[in-house]
Amino acid sequence: MNEQIEKIVRQHLQENYSDSLTRFSYLNGGAEQFIRLTQNPDYTSYERELNLINQILPNIKNLVGSNLQIIDFGVGDGRKLNQILSSLRESIDVSYLGLDLSPTMIEVARINNRFGDIYSICDFSNMGQLTSVFERLHDSERLIFMLGNTITNEVDVESYLHSLRSITERQTYLAIGLELFQDNVDEIVREYRNEENYNLTFRPLEMIGIERNHGQIDIDFNPERQRIEEWFIFNQDGQVRDIQYQEGDRVLLSVTYKPTMTQIREMINNNGWNEEMSIVDRGYALLLLSSD
Repeated sequence: MNEQIEKIVRQHLQENYSDSLTRFSYLNGGAEQFIRLTQNPDYTSYERELNLINQILPNIKNLVGSNLQIIDFGVGDGRKLNQILSSLRESIDVSYLGLDLSPTMIEVARINNRFGDIYSICDFSNMGQLTSVFERLHDSERLIFMLGNTITNEVDVESYLHSLRSITERQTYLAIGLELFQDNVDEIVREYRNEENYNLTFRPLEMIGIERNHGQIDIDFNPERQRIEEWFIFNQDGQVRDIQYQEGDRVLLSVTYKPTMTQIREMINNNGWNEEMSIVDRGYALLLLSSD
C-alpha cells in the first residue's frame, strides 16, 4: 500500500489531483480511528443513515426477487450490515460480500456481524479489481451498498458512477448515502474540523514517513467543485524516501463531494442509473437506484 500512497503523493506534487488518499486512511490503525470519529457528537450522519435504511428496506424487498447478493463497498463497523441483513433475511435468500481496502476494518465488521458471510480485501476505487470480483459472483440479482459517503469520497463521482454501471449486469441495484449541500457551509465543514478526523486523514502520509510538523492541514468547502477538500500544505523543503517536496507544495488528503439533489439526480440519469426511491433527512440523502 505504501507504494500506491507514494505514487499518488508524487502526482500531487506535480499538481495532478486525479486521485486522493482518502481510502488509505483506514489502514495502519485507521479503522479504530474511524470508529472513534463516528462516535463524536458532531458526527451526525451515521445515525441519520441508520434511520433512513429502515425506511428504504421495504422497497428493496418489493423490488428484488427471492435470491439476492449484497455487495458492500466499505464495511464500516458492521452495525448497518446487521440492520440490513436482519430485515432482508426474513423473506429473501440473501448472500453477503463485504469489500474493504483495510484488513482491520474487515475484522471489526466480521466481529460485529452475527451472520458470518464473506469478506474480501478490495480497492473498490479500482475498476479492474471490481471487475474481477463481479466475474466470480454467481448469477442472481445484486444490490450494491455505498453508504457513509463512500461514493462522495471519489475525486470524480460522475465518472465513477459511469464506470460502475459499465461493469454491472442489468439486474443490479445501487444504494448510496450522501450528505447534500446545505446553505450553511460552516456547519458542513464543522464536523470535519477536529483532531479525530485530522489524525485519520493524515495517516497515509504518516505511513510513508511524513510528519505533521512538516506542514499544516487545511480544510474548507470548495464552492466551484461543490466538495469539502482537506489538504496537507508543506511549510518547509525536505525529502522523505525519494520524494522531494518544497514549502507550499500541497497533498490532497481527502475530498467529500456535497451535491444538491438536483445535481446527484442529473449524474444518476446521465450515467445509466434509474432512481427507484430517495429519502432525505436533515440534509442527508439515501437513494436506491436500478440499472434497468
